[in-house]
Amino acid sequence: MDVFDLVLPLVLVISAGITLALARSLQAKSRGRQHGLTTTGRCLRITFEEGPVRGVGQGPKTQTSVFGFTDSNGRWVEFEVYGAYVREGSSVTVRYDPANPRQSATLSDVRGATSCAEVAALVIFALVTLVMAVIVLGPLF
Repeated sequence: MDVFDLVLPLVLVISAGITLALARSLQAKSRGRQHGLTTTGRCLRITFEEGPVRGVGQGPKTQTSVFGFTDSNGRWVEFEVYGAYVREGSSVTVRYDPANPRQSATLSDVRGATSCAEVAALVIFALVTLVMAVIVLGPLF
């Protein structure tokens, strides 16, 4: 048995799992955006992290903003948004699905708070999954 006979199916399963998780996340946010409730939230904190670039250890800064709001059941909910251009303490409009507030919460009025990165990641992982499925399952057909 060749090492690729074990590694390729494992990569296929992992990429399929990531693709499914990304698709579910986007679906929940879309449901919250289209059919959810609207409330006022607040930017609680903003963090910046530098990422490694080619082993140097420094790279572009990634901005993560943490927002909080009280859902329709009176529970406090916090969620993260990458690249939302707001100031700490700012009020924002939050849309969410009451059935799943934490996973579906989105900002409806903030520039840069879109899920473009998630869509791009979903497309990339879907393509990787498709290619791996053809490589792994191709000999079966």
